[in-house]
Amino acid sequence: MLIVPKLWARAKACRRRGERMRFAEKFLRWNYMASITWSSISLLILLAFPFNATLITPLLGLVALPYFWAMASDLRYCGYKILDIARVYGFNLVLVPINLAGATATLVQAITASKPVFARTPKVRNRTVTPLIFVVAPYLLVGLAAFTAVVSYQHHAWENMAFAALNLLLVSYAIVAFIGLGHSVVDAFTHLKSFLYRRPGLNPARSGPGAPANCRRY
Repeated sequence: MLIVPKLWARAKACRRRGERMRFAEKFLRWNYMASITWSSISLLILLAFPFNATLITPLLGLVALPYFWAMASDLRYCGYKILDIARVYGFNLVLVPINLAGATATLVQAITASKPVFARTPKVRNRTVTPLIFVVAPYLLVGLAAFTAVVSYQHHAWENMAFAALNLLLVSYAIVAFIGLGHSVVDAFTHLKSFLYRRPGLNPARSGPGAPANCRRY
């Protein structure tokens, strides 16, 4: 997203040189760089907003078929199974909170001209603890999909219910397969423990040559 403005600057530079950047090229480049943002937001809107049945019809699913067909053919060409497209879709669902957080941080960085602050994260054995928001967010997505499926069923909105149920099934699978229920519990407990308890450190007022021998930094 930070590079998108440079695309328009490049198009202007091409015009000044008497060259022409085709609309298809600009559209594909813009979509490649910014699609993660609008696709993540669109997915949440589709899950949360109760669209009328006249707006969502089974024919709407045909629009996505070329995209999924191309992805399935690429997976098969790379040695994967065609059904792995469902696993990829589920994996992208658990990445939605991360994508939105990254897009938000990018917009803040673009507006304020500030650089992101490097932060150290705690470790659990041989891995890094996931930030708390990303631990909770996939389960919130599960709750949103389940709530939408139930409400859609009560109002006989079968297309909405089918879409929500599909997302509920795939995001639940992705949590178990790619995150792990045990890791989620450990990470949440680690954040809770760090919030409630901190190991004592060295008292700056008693540091120095005259500090007692038992004053140690943990």
